[in-house]
Amino acid sequence: MDGTFMKGYYGGEVLTAVSQDGNDGFYVIAYAIVDVESRDTWSWFITQLLEDLGPGSKSGITFVSDQQKVM
Repeated sequence: MDGTFMKGYYGGEVLTAVSQDGNDGFYVIAYAIVDVESRDTWSWFITQLLEDLGPGSKSGITFVSDQQKVM
């Protein structure tokens, strides 16, 4: 999962969720364009993702974060 800002007139953020297959290939499984990256937009995105993946998929999901603490 990652978020990145969009440059340009409209701005906003793109939130993405990726997955890795058995051949070590990565592919996007979901994305959303939001006004701002925040706890609320991430919560909404993850809720929608889990709904789309179905109830049985929750046990097989691993979240990896590269978030840095700002001093």
